[in-house]
Amino acid sequence: MHRTLAVSSALLLASVACSPVAQGCSAVLLQLANRPVMARNYDWHIGNALLMINQPGIAKRALAFDNPAEWTSKYGSVTVNQYGRELPVDGINQQGLAIAVLWLDETEYPAVDERPSVSAAQWVQYQLDTASSVAEVVESDNKIRINSFGGVKVHYFVSDATGDCAVIEFIKGRLVVHRGDGLQYPQITNDTCAECLRQIGTYQGFGGSEAIPRDNHSMSRYARLARAAQQAEADRGEAHELAFDTIRTVSHRSTRWQIVYDLQSKKMYLRTQQQPTDRVIDLGQCQFDPARPARVLDIETPLRGNVVSKFRDYTREANKRLIEQSVAATSFTRDMPTAIVQMVIDYPDHACTPIAAEVSEAAR
Repeated sequence: MHRTLAVSSALLLASVACSPVAQGCSAVLLQLANRPVMARNYDWHIGNALLMINQPGIAKRALAFDNPAEWTSKYGSVTVNQYGRELPVDGINQQGLAIAVLWLDETEYPAVDERPSVSAAQWVQYQLDTASSVAEVVESDNKIRINSFGGVKVHYFVSDATGDCAVIEFIKGRLVVHRGDGLQYPQITNDTCAECLRQIGTYQGFGGSEAIPRDNHSMSRYARLARAAQQAEADRGEAHELAFDTIRTVSHRSTRWQIVYDLQSKKMYLRTQQQPTDRVIDLGQCQFDPARPARVLDIETPLRGNVVSKFRDYTREANKRLIEQSVAATSFTRDMPTAIVQMVIDYPDHACTPIAAEVSEAAR
């Protein structure tokens, strides 16, 4: 196969993890019971995925052919992966940094320069591996560049345990960060943050006269989410329940899962369309250690409560099965050549290498 075709096809598959998958997604940061809680809806036509416990102290090389970035994971993390290991769409690390991926048509990544690159999906894993705060995520733009292979167009919602929050976008080839005073409503859907902040002022309750629509368009969801967030923050109920109630106001039939991150306690609460009972992953119980393998759990395993003990050691076969199932179920990848799918299946075997345990001491 011609190398250019192989490269483009492989990176298309690698970036599917954040393709129009997120066209109906929503994310919000709430201040509940005096602590930051992040919630997100993930909307797509399939809901299969693996929950993954990713270890610190792992040397990695990006799945990229344009000056691939290299790094060592400083922090352990828990992620949700639909199209393979190292390519998450959601996740939180042991420092309480959480990231969600959402589709954005206006995205245009930077031109090639001297910075090493990662794909749009692997950018999430890079940040969870190396950053402890929103500030460090923003600063990383000086070190790495997102490449444009695969045509994926996304923006990112990032929150940390201090309550800092940012919407990170790439518009006309430049990094655009909305944060602090520039993020009046700490949330995002699928329009640019600037457009959302402009349009919300036309609705009742936000300075305008228009009724907030009940449809699933991005701006309608943004306004409803802002209103629900205000109501939740005025309530005194259980924090994670209030967060689920808030994000539920913008869910619809394509919402495959809902996640709530308690950023200070480092807990991840999960509900899926097929398994709507609460499952909890306490990162303090995940036994992060470079000497241990990555661990996995099918997202639809019928469990409830704390599920950390139900994770099993990662296997190549589990990753292979996930990728093959997702590729076959996704309309624009099901005809991809077998050799390209195999390239992504093989990737973690040669690009993720444990190093000496002492390297990860900073994460303890």
